[in-house]
Amino acid sequence: MTLRYLSLMVLVIVTFLIFPAPVAAAVWNSETVESAGNVGKDSSIDLDSHGYPHISYYNEGGQDLKYAWKDAGGWHMTTVDSTGSVGTHTSLVVDSSDHPHISYYDATNTALKYAWKDAGGWHLSTVTSEGSSGIWSSIALYSDYPRISYSYNDGWNDHLKYAWKDDEGWHTQTADSSNGVGTYNSLAVNESDNTKGISYYDATNGALKYAYKDSGGWHTETVHDPASREAGLFSSLALDSRGYPHISYKWSFGNDLWYAWKDADGWHNQSVDLPGNDGDYTSIEIDRYDNPHISYYGDGELKYAWKKPSGSWEITPVDSAASFGQTSLALDSGNYPRISYYDGTNSALKYAWLTGNRAPAPVLDTYTTPRDAALIIAAPGVLANDIDLDGDDLTASLQNLPSNGTVTMNADGSFVYTPADGYTGSVLFTYLADDGDLSAAATVIINVLPTLNHRPVARNNSYVMPVNGMLEVPAPGILGNDDDADGDHLSAIMKTKTTHGKVILDTDGSFRYTPQLNYQGTDLFSYVANDSHIDSKVAWVSILVTNKPLLPLPGLTKLPTDPDGDGIFEDLNANGRLDFADVVLYFNQMTWIAANEPVCAFDLNGNGRIDFADIVALFNEI
Repeated sequence: MTLRYLSLMVLVIVTFLIFPAPVAAAVWNSETVESAGNVGKDSSIDLDSHGYPHISYYNEGGQDLKYAWKDAGGWHMTTVDSTGSVGTHTSLVVDSSDHPHISYYDATNTALKYAWKDAGGWHLSTVTSEGSSGIWSSIALYSDYPRISYSYNDGWNDHLKYAWKDDEGWHTQTADSSNGVGTYNSLAVNESDNTKGISYYDATNGALKYAYKDSGGWHTETVHDPASREAGLFSSLALDSRGYPHISYKWSFGNDLWYAWKDADGWHNQSVDLPGNDGDYTSIEIDRYDNPHISYYGDGELKYAWKKPSGSWEITPVDSAASFGQTSLALDSGNYPRISYYDGTNSALKYAWLTGNRAPAPVLDTYTTPRDAALIIAAPGVLANDIDLDGDDLTASLQNLPSNGTVTMNADGSFVYTPADGYTGSVLFTYLADDGDLSAAATVIINVLPTLNHRPVARNNSYVMPVNGMLEVPAPGILGNDDDADGDHLSAIMKTKTTHGKVILDTDGSFRYTPQLNYQGTDLFSYVANDSHIDSKVAWVSILVTNKPLLPLPGLTKLPTDPDGDGIFEDLNANGRLDFADVVLYFNQMTWIAANEPVCAFDLNGNGRIDFADIVALFNEI
């Protein structure tokens, strides 16, 4: 039977006008595998290396374990075990030689049994008959040796147990000895390190639990323990490429399908399909992109859900022509789902598979760039986190332009975004990921950030002028030796004025200074450099007004300087030379500065104040 699910034409037209959307070309197909008698309950599916399905299932009419497989010639069926009442709660896995292995329950002997097939045919063995073992079981392989999780009832309570086989035979151990645990169990084995994980139901607390075994033994964790209880029925477990567990299950309080997963931050869970009566007989698999796929029974239909990289779930009905029971899911090498399930209306085993092209699944991208700086993203660019489940190569094309800036995009996903001049904030544009047949849209968000601003650096300046003259310093003036690491334009702002004359300072750093009539000595003013965002620290400008030439010390080609490189030693007593008397006068000036302004570069001994030790330091420099 072939089913197609298309949106209403009017909806497609309206949606296309607003936001182009792909029309799914993939189609679900289904067929009956066997319908003689009441067959198909408790089915379990796996695929061989050629992609052909192998299914174990229960024949209720004959109370037998059966096995079906498909090849180029079609479907084949056989009875595996018909001794007594056997074959419920089957679990199947195919080994590296394409041989099937099955765990199942022997109701006649209340025992866990195991069957496997090789070139010599089928082989049967009892794993354990202790108490009542194997009503619920799940099988996995490690190096083609079977590992089985199963429930064990000691006559009073259920417990979770684990069995494995090696060259010496079967071994068993308890994974969780708590009372009332172990039903609805599902086993997965990490082939890289042989770590085991089991999801299962804790009936005592109504919670979903997870047990894992490493070199330190068995450990148990509670995954979902709601106050309303009954979370964890029909659990199914799969491991991703990093070994993290993913679990599908039913929470009976709301009759909803739920999904739990673990990562470096711990356990997380979310609802998948609600409201309604969903989540019975779940089965989960992880694709090569680490996305979960789930088959389940809900609202009278066989359903299939997969989680897109964007985080949203896509849910489709698979078969709604009958009432259904147990489901089992496998993914082929192309990530196409294959499902075995029970048709309750016709008491038959059925098989469903998806064919056709599936639309790409693009993911939202987020980038940042500084103000006034182009963002250049190399290939694969926006396509790097997009996937195509069919493995088709994807190309990108620009759909909608950003509102603040320009963008150019290449088919390989690379692009260049140039923000509008001076713009800061968030912009977005959309693109289409195309597989050559179908396309899907995704959004790109770019956060344009203000440039990180550094504080300007202003430095002290010294000038010399004659008595009763006028000092004119052109731009950049006092800003000439100031810096801004960001390259911002600087402006000079006066902080304190001179006390022995008049000074006019322009923002470009130029200034004019006229001393008082006949004044001789040093006059000072201070300023800051501003980059339109923040002021620098205060810098000082000293102006020596003198009627005598200033002579350097013998052997010096220029005047001594302070730690900032500014000339600070002047002939303050006007005797035509630099001597200790100038140091004393200079100290008196600095003492006044210290009393009225912050201590700056003149605290040469670094003790936080200007004192006699600074005089000695100055004298030594001179």
